[in-house]
Formats: sequence, structure tokens, C-alpha cells
Amino acid sequence: MRGSGGGRCTKPATPSRQTPWRPATHDGGELAAVIDRRLATRRLDCGFIFHRGGEPIGDFRKVWKRACAAIGLPGRLVHDLGGSGVKHLIDSGNDPHTVMAFSGHRTLSMLRRYHIIDVDDLRRAAARASAHRAESATSVTPLLAGTRRERAD
Repeated sequence: MRGSGGGRCTKPATPSRQTPWRPATHDGGELAAVIDRRLATRRLDCGFIFHRGGEPIGDFRKVWKRACAAIGLPGRLVHDLGGSGVKHLIDSGNDPHTVMAFSGHRTLSMLRRYHIIDVDDLRRAAARASAHRAESATSVTPLLAGTRRERAD
């Protein structure tokens, strides 16, 4: 989780410290409810939201590696999910500014880095271009033969 750090809890949480990161949810979703419960019962001597006795739960990378191997996709990176998520959000018709708010990207250039164009995207673009060409081919006005002088005579 962003902002949770990887080390031991060394700084006690005080009212003056900033509240830990919390996802922005407008629908009062399940994730927000879980985080709210954890924040209500958190230890003041620990900055982690999810922990075991003040210690981090464990190394997520080990679990991730085992899970990827179990489904036949070894070598995948958690970071790859960012690109996949942005791609799915944009492909499903969400406007870029909404996707930026959802993904946490601050600029359009960063969002574009994560919007991965694949072969299927290129095929769909070519099909749309062909369909557009076929539509506009029927509305072409033929050019008149000859030059203006020849037509005027």
C-alpha cells in the first residue's frame, strides 16, 4: 500500500501527524470500509494500516511471485498492473481526466506512458479507418474533365 513503507514502526502516530493514505471513494465501497475499520483500531505507535503486532505483514513480492508462477505467468511485475488498469479504463470509454483521478497520474504525459497500445488496438484503428473510407467513398464529387478554359469554351 502506498505510503506504508517497508521498515519497522519507529515514529509514533500523534494527532499532529498526517492521516495515512486512504483511497478516495465516493460510494462508500468495501475497501473504504476495511480501511476505516483498520484506522479506527490502529496502534498509535505504528504507521502501518495493515500489520502484525506493529510489524509489516510480510514481503508482498514473494506472494506475488508464487501467485504468478501458479497461474503460468512467471516473471510478471506488480508495476505491469498500472498499465493494464489504465488501458482497461480508457478502452472502456472513460475520459482521460477521470482515469487520471482514478490512477493517481498527475499529468496527461504520465497517463500516456501507461496507456499501452497493442496489436488489437492497431487492428481496430485500421478497421475504423477502412469503414470511414467506405462511407465517404460514396459521397465523392467527381472532378470535371479538362481545365477551366476548356470548360468555358
